[in-house]
Amino acid sequence: TRRMKTEFLVQMDGLSKRRNGDIVFVLAASNLPWDLDSAVLRRLEKRIYVPLPSITGRELLLRQCLPQVTTDFEFTKIAGMLEGFSGADVDILCREATMRTVRLLIDRLENDRELDGKEIPKPRVSMSDMVASIGVTRPSAQSVPLRQYVAWEKSFGSTLSLEDGSSAAASATPKKHTDSGTVDSSSAA
Repeated sequence: TRRMKTEFLVQMDGLSKRRNGDIVFVLAASNLPWDLDSAVLRRLEKRIYVPLPSITGRELLLRQCLPQVTTDFEFTKIAGMLEGFSGADVDILCREATMRTVRLLIDRLENDRELDGKEIPKPRVSMSDMVASIGVTRPSAQSVPLRQYVAWEKSFGSTLSLEDGSSAAASATPKKHTDSGTVDSSSAA
């Protein structure tokens, strides 16, 4: 791993010293930022903490990931059940619910002879599909306490400088999103 890290650092240095003046933008992500070497941190100028999605964010993700739902589907209710889920977790959950509808349809086709020759409606995700999928899908973000990310961001994170010369430290302070609203992380830990 030492050789790999050295090669990575050499390549990062090479990006900033391009002769033809091309600008290279490097975007990196880590679920364990505290494991990053100080040499790597020096090369990554802006370090931004992205919190878990709020209930509104989870609802928007559900609407985007589930275009085919039953008419009685309650996006807000399901979003409220997903506290602690990351955006990727919501995506995985939606795929599980969609696959559940397909598995149920395949089972019906194999066992229900009355469907032979009839047009089969498109499967739509129902509330029961989502509740069953929530029962078998766990949020990945709970393996590390949220306050550990907040503490790292306070020590190593970046703020934005504004046109008037001030910094956006107050607006860049990580927020904890809960179902009842957003809470300043310094008081939520």
